Amino acid sequence: MRKHDFRKRKTGPCIPIRILRCKSHGQYFTVYPMGHAPYARQPIVVVDLGGNPLDERKKEGVARWRDSGF
Repeated sequence: MRKHDFRKRKTGPCIPIRILRCKSHGQYFTVYPMGHAPYARQPIVVVDLGGNPLDERKKEGVARWRDSGF
């Protein structure tokens, strides 16, 4: 795996996303920020770019996933 480049994202967070390359297989792929998915306009899970929950209250059990796409 090697870092290849950054590209602008068309939807979702307005930050560049990383492109990686598998040198063994000659394939390129995109690494999305925590909580985001390809073609999603909103995060699947409500976290900051570091992967930390935006809601500081500690939720237990099923309540942890209430604001997610799961």
